Amino acid sequence: YDPSSEPLISDLSLSIGKQDRIAVIGPNGKGKTTLLALIANELRPTSGSISMSTSAQIQYFGQTNISRLELRRTVEEEFIATHPEHSRGVARSIAGLMMFEGDQALKKISVLSGGERSRVLLGKILLTPANCLLLDEPTNHLDIERFDGLESYFAQEHGWLLLVSHDRYFMDKLVEHLFVFE
Repeated sequence: YDPSSEPLISDLSLSIGKQDRIAVIGPNGKGKTTLLALIANELRPTSGSISMSTSAQIQYFGQTNISRLELRRTVEEEFIATHPEHSRGVARSIAGLMMFEGDQALKKISVLSGGERSRVLLGKILLTPANCLLLDEPTNHLDIERFDGLESYFAQEHGWLLLVSHDRYFMDKLVEHLFVFE
């Protein structure tokens, strides 16, 4: 970000209802990811403010926040540590959904590729209680079978969803509103 450049987002007022499902669409470089990072408090606005309900439990899946994983853990251990009941069965189920079947769930995070780490982070978000989901390109590293499982999961979630995606099929299944950046 270059503070001397023209702001990506200005004069924006946005209110998201408790059950809203919104896709943010538009060309690359227009501020979609920036919007999610601002709402997630990963970035600070240069002016104005962002306010959230005190009951908001936000989970944010960003394209670059895979550094939040514990490199010494295995995929399974990362999921067990995240689940409120530390359930191995649930962890294995999510591992399978995220394409880490069988012994693949025993791989250390440190040896995973960037795409694999993204799938682990997405799995952790699935395991964490939330009523506000911010998802930036969540389907980039999934095959069609996992994509369908993820779609089913998000279709059942309660709370609001703000999604950045270029995948029209995924958006059509999940969102009710479009927020277009031009």
